[in-house]
Amino acid sequence: MSLYQITGPITTIGGTAVGNATTVGNASIVYINNQHTDTVTITIADSADATIGSFKLKEEETIFLAKQSSHQLFASNTAVEYSAAAAVAPMAWGRTSTF
Repeated sequence: MSLYQITGPITTIGGTAVGNATTVGNASIVYINNQHTDTVTITIADSADATIGSFKLKEEETIFLAKQSSHQLFASNTAVEYSAAAAVAPMAWGRTSTF
């Protein structure tokens, strides 16, 4: 299981078309949270604004997406939050309890 940490400010996606897409500060891992009351479509585009692919995010669903840093994101609704994120190493927990 991978662990991720949000590393930037949480912002809402500014528009619903590629002209308003964001690279999320050239992040390669992105936190995405759907705050809309319905399913939204997240679209990934390259730096030339060509669509690479898209996926659906259910109401109140949160994911961490790995992408190329130059790839852009936009959503079908502006109630989608995003932020740059990074993978973190899990802590090693030792058992020292005596019962």
